[in-house]
Amino acid sequence: MKYLIVLADGSSDHPVPELGGLTPLEAADTPTFDSLARRGVQGLVQTVPPGMKPGSDTANMAVMGYDPRLGYSGRSPLEALSLGVELGPLDLACRVNLVRLGGLGAGPPTKEEYARLVLEDYSAGEIATAEAARLIALLNRELADWLAGHRLELYAGVSYRHCLVWRDGLARVAKALGLEIDQLPETAPGRVALVEQAIQLTPAHDLTGRPVTGHLPAGPLAELLLELQLRSAAVLAPEASQADGLWAWGIGIRPALAPLAERYGLRGSAISAVDLVRGLAVAIGMEAPEVPGATGTWETDYEAKRDAAIAAFDTGSDYVYIHLEGPDECGHQGLLQEKIEAIRRIDRRIARPLIDWLEAERGRTGEGWRILVLPDHPTPLELRTHTGDPVPFVAAADPGTDGTDFARRFLSAAQAADVAAQAADVAAQAADAAAQAAGEAVTRPHFSERDAKAAGIFVPDGFRLLAALLATAT
Repeated sequence: MKYLIVLADGSSDHPVPELGGLTPLEAADTPTFDSLARRGVQGLVQTVPPGMKPGSDTANMAVMGYDPRLGYSGRSPLEALSLGVELGPLDLACRVNLVRLGGLGAGPPTKEEYARLVLEDYSAGEIATAEAARLIALLNRELADWLAGHRLELYAGVSYRHCLVWRDGLARVAKALGLEIDQLPETAPGRVALVEQAIQLTPAHDLTGRPVTGHLPAGPLAELLLELQLRSAAVLAPEASQADGLWAWGIGIRPALAPLAERYGLRGSAISAVDLVRGLAVAIGMEAPEVPGATGTWETDYEAKRDAAIAAFDTGSDYVYIHLEGPDECGHQGLLQEKIEAIRRIDRRIARPLIDWLEAERGRTGEGWRILVLPDHPTPLELRTHTGDPVPFVAAADPGTDGTDFARRFLSAAQAADVAAQAADVAAQAADAAAQAAGEAVTRPHFSERDAKAAGIFVPDGFRLLAALLATAT
């Protein structure tokens, strides 16, 4: 049996007035997803556990089959793994974005001057990886003595996403909070909670177009990271690059997750341009090949990612997790039409050809397949950041599988709640009427937030989805 998860990052959204109250998922033409929704199981799933920060780290961990309440250790340590950076048990890792700030003058800014700046772009215009690597190398040269003196190490990643390692930083956290090392919590989430108590950081993508005042690093150990941001601005501002600063967030500790093969008996591959997702894969023993042309934007090379997924199946993986970052980036940047187009491309250039390949393989070998399609979290255009709301999912099997039996097994294993189905609301009915008036066929259900809710199925724990998909094959 082959298993495919298509993760359309941040594709879930709120109703958009410019779309007549529809969401980008509803507005996008997605015949492949809609076909799966009509013959498979569609519903809502809570990927981010209540009380946890809504992010791609917690949400993708859940969709990959791991409960974030037990295994979450922070975002950047996962990114460090994807970069091949070894972390010790007391090391901290922190995401640092290359950003564009407004109003930087000549010379190092004071803390007061820095606090008056506006974070114009959390991604520095989605800076090219080569230019980003040049700037990180420059910072490592210019700040070499200062970094070494504080046991800090700066590593270049992809585009604007980079990694800072603080050797033995957890020991500093313990000291700052009046604890001995042996008094630290044993669980990763417990240790991360202490780290976040000592160092409070705001994600860069939450601040686009906003003043940074009130959002600078805070807490007993925050001054070191604030000084890094000030020193970096002094180095980068004269470069006339699209990035003129670093912004620190997403701090955490080394992950300790059970291998995928041990937990689920699978050999898996993750296809993604994003260090976080590739790091999650490495942490659980999945393959995470680099894909030339994969950029983590809505204009990524979809065919290269499609081909990488097929190659993974061809070389022995029975489970492929293909992650598309484009809709999320569009949500953060407020790009409505681009978000719709990203969703459309995922449907037509990823899901459709991969299903066709799986079905051709079934015809050749008799091996069945299962597919799961979903976002990790919403990234509403109006908010430009993540929310922890439930997201739509659709799970389906190959045409040779009894659909009723598939649904029964899947919903039982997912421990899904059967809630009262709700009719499509006025906006959806109006959209259908408009389509009919234009002579277009209207088919329901669509793969969308509204129709997933109307299906009356709710999975409260996203980490159960993978096990539920596996349960349909027994």
